Amino acid sequence: MDMDRETDKIYKKYIYEITILLGCQVRWSITNDIENKIAQWILEEEENNCNKSNSTNRRNEIYLNSLVDKINNTLVNVTSIKASVRSLLRMKEVRRKKLINFAQSIAISTELKVEMKKNLQTDLLIDQKELGYDIPIMPLEHTLNNQMKVLNSINTRKLALAITLRELAIKVNKRKYIFKLDELIKSVQKQILTYDHFYDKSVNKELSTLSMNEGIELGLIYFRENINSELVDLS
Repeated sequence: MDMDRETDKIYKKYIYEITILLGCQVRWSITNDIENKIAQWILEEEENNCNKSNSTNRRNEIYLNSLVDKINNTLVNVTSIKASVRSLLRMKEVRRKKLINFAQSIAISTELKVEMKKNLQTDLLIDQKELGYDIPIMPLEHTLNNQMKVLNSINTRKLALAITLRELAIKVNKRKYIFKLDELIKSVQKQILTYDHFYDKSVNKELSTLSMNEGIELGLIYFRENINSELVDLS
């Protein structure tokens, strides 16, 4: 497995923690160079989960920059944050506690630590699988206006991700947990085509389609689903 593929695998595994931590940064400005600190923490977690060796240490040094780059391109808004919280509620409590502890460890202010810990515990340390409220839906205009001026491959992926997150959040809010994957893909494709005037003409159609599919796949991962299944089950 090459470096980019393995880094991508690690990134997707920790996408929930990454999104929540970046959300904390947006809200509280908890630390400097947060992307690098998140990447180092994730690679240390991965190292702790396997046999420690010098080769693992060398691998982590090589993967750090690649992982930081992916973290820098993460879509952070209230929908992606709350989708991440919802998915973590379906995982072991120890994983959620590790996230809270790490967030506290990098906060530069004691006052911030107290406020952030309280908020994270309220969201993550509850004995239920649902948030207890609807997932907030972020307007697409916010993503377009604030995060992209032209739809190159990276921004096409972000737009597809933003649309997918909206579609899935709406379905969860309506308790429509099971539906066909094709239904989602067609809806996302249709909405992206309405923004074709933003497209970078130097990006070929095949690359744009690939980027769109990557965005849809990542959106499904935010809800712990797999793009390889014909049916999506968000329950």
